[in-house]
Parts: sequence; C-alpha cells; structure tokens
Amino acid sequence: MKLGPFLKIKNRLHFIPQPIWYEILLSINLVIMSGCAFMSKKEESSQRYKQGSLFTVSENIAPTSLVDGNGDPTLNPLYLKSQADYHYTMGEALSLEGRSDKAIEAFKLTLIYDPKSVAVRTRLAAEYIRQGLFSEAIAQTQSAVEIDPDSESARYLLGGLYTSLKMYDSAIEQYQEHLRRHPENSECLLYIGAILAEQKKYNEAIAYFHRITKNNALENADKAYYYIGRIQIELGKPHFAEAEKSFGNSLKIKPDFVEALLALNQLFLEQNRKKESVALLESFQNKFGPNSEVAKILSKHYLEKEDYNRAYVQMEILENNERDNLSVRAQMAMILIKQEKFEQAIYRLEDILSQAPTLDKIRFYLGAVYEEIKKPNLSLIHYKEVPPSSTYFSDAVIHMAHIYKTWNQYEKALEVISSAIHLRDDNPSFYLYQASLLDDMKQYSKAAEQLNKAVEKFPQHAQMHFFLGSIEEKLGQMDRAIDQMKTVLEIEKDHIQAMNFLAYIYAEQSVSLDEAELLARRALTLKPDDGYILDTVGWVLYKKGNIEVATRYLETAFKAKPDESIIAEHLGDVYFRQQLINKAKTMYQKAIELESEADKIAKIKTKLLATQNQSLPLLPTTRLPASDNSKDVTKDNDLK
Repeated sequence: MKLGPFLKIKNRLHFIPQPIWYEILLSINLVIMSGCAFMSKKEESSQRYKQGSLFTVSENIAPTSLVDGNGDPTLNPLYLKSQADYHYTMGEALSLEGRSDKAIEAFKLTLIYDPKSVAVRTRLAAEYIRQGLFSEAIAQTQSAVEIDPDSESARYLLGGLYTSLKMYDSAIEQYQEHLRRHPENSECLLYIGAILAEQKKYNEAIAYFHRITKNNALENADKAYYYIGRIQIELGKPHFAEAEKSFGNSLKIKPDFVEALLALNQLFLEQNRKKESVALLESFQNKFGPNSEVAKILSKHYLEKEDYNRAYVQMEILENNERDNLSVRAQMAMILIKQEKFEQAIYRLEDILSQAPTLDKIRFYLGAVYEEIKKPNLSLIHYKEVPPSSTYFSDAVIHMAHIYKTWNQYEKALEVISSAIHLRDDNPSFYLYQASLLDDMKQYSKAAEQLNKAVEKFPQHAQMHFFLGSIEEKLGQMDRAIDQMKTVLEIEKDHIQAMNFLAYIYAEQSVSLDEAELLARRALTLKPDDGYILDTVGWVLYKKGNIEVATRYLETAFKAKPDESIIAEHLGDVYFRQQLINKAKTMYQKAIELESEADKIAKIKTKLLATQNQSLPLLPTTRLPASDNSKDVTKDNDLK
C-alpha cells in the first residue's frame, strides 16, 4: 500500500501526507467493483436472482421453521443468512450503478438480518463516505471495531476517517491499539509516523519510522527510510545530506521504489545537481524499464537541452502509458515539427484532430505545417477553422492573408483581414497588416486613413504610430511624419526604428542635425552592427560636413548591407564629394543594379553621368530612410 503523496517543491520541499482513509476506501471500492462488475444493470441483477444465483432467497426456507429449547418458534438461521446475502448483493449492485442512497438502504436491511457483521458495517461506512456522511461512517466503523477489536480493516478505516477529519489523536489511538494487539504490524507504525509528521512532530514521527528500520522482522523499511527523508527535507537545507542518505537507504532495500527515486531526484534538482538527476533517472530506466513518471522528467530535461530524439523516446513511453493523453501526443507532434519531420508531424496532428476536432492549437499547427511544405490550399482549410475565441486566431488570420498576398490576391487578403477586424476589433496586428497590404498596393492615402482610425483606438501602440509616420512620409507630409515619430519615442523611448527614421528625415531636410546625430548614435548603441543605422549615422555626418568620418560609417554600412541600393548611392555621394571619381562611379553602378524603381534608377544614372564632368547635379534626395523595418507591421507575427 502506498503512503502519502509525492514531493511537492516550491521554495522548499513539503511533506503533505494524503488522508489514509481515502486509500482504504479506494481499495474497498476496487474489491466491490471487481466482485460485482457483471451486475451493471438492475434488470440483469434481478434476473440473476430469479434464476437462482448464489444469494437468491429460497422459497422453501421458512422464517420460523425451528423451535428453541422451550419449544417456542425461533427464526431459521438459513433464512436470516439468505435475506442478509440477498440485501448485501443488492447493495453492491446499486452502488455500482451509482445509486448510493439506495445502496445504503440495502446495507441497512442487511444489518437487520446480520447485525454483527463487521464486513457489512465497514461496507456501509464506505458508502456513507461516498455521500460525505462522515459522522454516520464513523458510527458504523466504531460499531465494527466494538464487534471485532482485532479487525484490521475496521481499525484502518476508522483511523483513516479520524485522520481525514484532522482528529489526529483519535486516529493515533486506533493505530496504537491495533499495534498493541498486533506488534508485528509495520503499517500502523507508518500511519502513526505520517500523522505525527503532518502535525510537525518530526522527532516523534522519525522515532516511529526508525522502529521499522531497526527491526529486521518488520516489513516496510524502504517506506520508513523514505518518510524519514521526507521529514529531513522539511527540516530544511542543513538536513539535505541526511535526506539524500535516507532515500539512498530506501532504494538499497527496494531499488525499484519509484517514490523514493523521485524524491531523491527532486532533491538533486533543488540543489541544481542536474547531471546527477539525469544520470539517476536514466540508470533507473535502464535497470527497470520504462516508467511514465521518470519519462515526464527526462522528456522535460531533454526538451530544454533541445535533444529532441531523446525527448521523443520519453514521450513514446508516456504515450504508451497514457494513450488518451492528447497533450503528450501534441507535444510529440511539436517535436517532429522542430525536427522538420513534417510528414510524420502531419500524421500525428491529423490523428489528434480526428479525436478532438475542436482543438484550435492543433488546427493552427496543422495549417502551419502544410504551409511549410508548400500546400497552402490545405493550410487555408485549417486556418479557417480556428475560432475567434482562440489564442491562435490572430496568427491564423495573418497567415491566411499572407498566403493570398503571395498569390498576389491582395483584395482577397484585405477581405480576410477586414472580416477578422469585424470579429475581433481589439487586435492591433490586424490593423497593421491591413495597412501593410495597402502600402504594398501603393494606396498610401487609404493606408493613412485606416491607420489614423487605428491610432485613435490604440493610442499607446508605438508600432501603430511608427507605421503611420512612415506612410505620412511617403505622402510627403513630413511634419506629420515627424510628429508621429516623436509620439513613438514618447511611448517607447528606445524604439530603434523611430530614432533611426527621425534622424534620417532630419538629415534629408538638413535640419536639427545635432539632434539627428544624437538620435542615430543612440540607436546605434542599442543595435551596433545594424547596416541601416550605420548608413543613417554616416548620412547625418555627411550633411554636417564631416566627410571623412561619414565615409568610414558608410563603408561599414555597405559591408554590412551590400545589397541595399540606397547605401551604395550614399557611399557614391561621399566618394564623389572627395573627388574619388572611380569609387563613386563604381558605387553608382552598383546602386543602379540593386534598384528596382524606375524613377530612382533615372536619378542615380544622372549622378553617374555627372562623374564624367566631375560636377554632381543638385537632385532631390528625399527618400525613405535606409531601414529593413520601415513598415514592420508583423513585429509580433513571424510569417515564415
């Protein structure tokens, strides 16, 4: 019989014994269920009685067929036994059907014919416990103990009831009395020790447990050492070494004692001895085979180490022991996704979905895997099934819109986002993606209109203001763009994109150049290797006339981002300013190769032609700041 719970660790390891009566009641119920499983229906039970089952009342047995010594009629013992057996069997059948109140009535009737039956009284007490009628249960169990003081089941049940009601002294009295009658009973010592430990009478509790460990004639020494270790843990870190020794002694006696193993493992983890923890658990499984409790701990450890193969093996152990645990199976599918074993992941996800079609997490990940293997049509089927109430709804919508965008079906993508906003207007990512689509379609005025509505709804959303500022810049509304960037920095002072953008606008307008340099350098401090920010710092310095230092920054920026047209053009400008004509010509040619917009290519070609007469024409230079995040509307939504 198992005693007490497993370890529970927060800041300390706590000793919290379970009520013992619960385990006794559970064992009684298991006996009842195994003995009467065939009587699942009342009709079947009644039919068996009529057909002459063991406990059927015989019509040939008369209630008063005997006489006593005085010649007076007396009740026939066979009749009494027949009636008692019948009502007892009916009580068991009713209990199995969940009709506990009727079962109680049947067991009461049984006592009329057999009032001195300890088994019936303990069975009736168990039914009272099911109903939460503890006073009635105690009364019946007390009667059982009075009838048979040596009854182990009655003593244990009564002691367990007292324990559950925190009547600890009364419980201990019952166990001590049984121990007096049966000094070889080590379980009573365990029960008493557990109750004393619950009362924090640790020295007394340990004394009871030690009585078991010091007497070779007694059983349960492994459990006694285990509980001693639990108490030593409760006493705090100074006693951890003693606890480790106690758990070790427990495992020496019973090497496959899982509770002791887990307790020792938790002790290792509490002391950050992870290697010893893993070695202990792996050794246990190597010796005794798979164990689900051990597998749970090992799988978590392997996942933390990203050792997915070993984690998966432990998950298979859990799956074999917990076949209905969809959470374990879902986690196995996630491991397969991380390993890019997409076909196997799909098989598992589809299997889970066949059993639980409303699991939105599985729907989403199944859609994501199909998207990964280039089957977007199947992705859309699953994304559409994710309900608005789901935490995965936002991602599902964005993914759907992105699929339509990759198909150049922008109107359909906008329709998906608009529908989502109608269902969930509290999600800012929908508004951002909507504006992003309009930006791609070059519908800047409409994008600005939608974003202005959005910032009213989400006034403290920094990225919303940033995107609106970038759109205003494209519309030529520079003052509005600057105002939005300042708002972003009021909301989020270290918003790198806004600092870079604002510094670049100042540089393009040749205004507030000192402030522009401070902003750009601050952004660079937060993201020192960013090619776009290096470009902005260099461009600000160029506008301030610090050409030599500007050149160094722009050359570094080009090394970081050699595929950016604007950075190549800037570097060409600083080379031309220093009359490094060949270098300038090379950079302009590179910028033309990288650029895709016709008007910008025409402007760079004009600069390239100017290298022939070494006179750089005055051309409008206002352009978007060099940045890969100027419209990062999916900052929190990875579309890969």
